[in-house]
Amino acid sequence: MGVQRLFASHIDSFGAERKKVERALASDNALFASLQARAFSGEL
Repeated sequence: MGVQRLFASHIDSFGAERKKVERALASDNALFASLQARAFSGEL
């Protein structure tokens, strides 16, 4: 039973890390879109 709990703990940790990465990717995409918009409008 201990191995199953350990495995479940690893899966939970993986899920939490995945959510962090997804939030960081969304933030990066928003920043890139902003940079692109400014570049094409001549602000840069």
